[in-house]
Amino acid sequence: GNTAINASRLLKVAERLHEQERSQVVEPVTFHSVAELVAGASGSEDKSLIIYLTAEVSLVPTDSNDTKVGVQFLSPDPAKNPVLLANLLSVIRKREPMRTLLILELTGRNPGLASGVLADDFRERIEKEVRTNNVPGLTVIGASGRNERSWEYFDDAPVAATNDSEVDSPTAADVIFPEFDGTVFGHFLLRAFEEGKAENALSIYAFLSQHVQDWVKSHYGCRQTVWIVSGSKDAKLSKLITGIKLPKAAEKSGDKVAAV
Repeated sequence: GNTAINASRLLKVAERLHEQERSQVVEPVTFHSVAELVAGASGSEDKSLIIYLTAEVSLVPTDSNDTKVGVQFLSPDPAKNPVLLANLLSVIRKREPMRTLLILELTGRNPGLASGVLADDFRERIEKEVRTNNVPGLTVIGASGRNERSWEYFDDAPVAATNDSEVDSPTAADVIFPEFDGTVFGHFLLRAFEEGKAENALSIYAFLSQHVQDWVKSHYGCRQTVWIVSGSKDAKLSKLITGIKLPKAAEKSGDKVAAV
């Protein structure tokens, strides 16, 4: 889907940042599921960590009396067990005192047209779990709020579609179709890293919040609210990537990946 396109492009940007400034950005790593991330994340590295996580989420009882509910990440493989947000937070806690930025672009059980349909109170529950666990150094940025979705991005220059067999017909007309190209959140997240707007979690949030809200309102007439929650002001202001701007990469015809 469109969030998979985001992940693929973010990986390429991270690789370019690593090549340009190896002393500041280590070689990026890809995990294909939250379970892989939980199993493979290291708590020993003395570095800040940025995680972009896209997954389908649901709510699940976390006690025998069904009185407590937690957020869980579902695996793309139905045969594999979901992973509780609490388990991921436990792994991140082991990195203390290092800073971790967790960027979430989530989908509900029935995402429909766009990604990230959070018709339930996922944002509030995620914020509550983050605050309850109080993981030092952790900041979380989310792509969309309650009853919102993470809308698809498309280039403002439309593509004209014509039927060659009917070009000479007086009734034939060009039909304009937008070509979806990742999500709005993913598009501006890429720009933040490319344009040197990733000095810290707060600067990334400020860049995303304004641009995503304005773009979605002007193109879809809808609301998409990027949100942030952190254990402390120091975590939000902790240095991430400073002094690096990437030259614009020439767009290649095969760059738009039809990921599933």
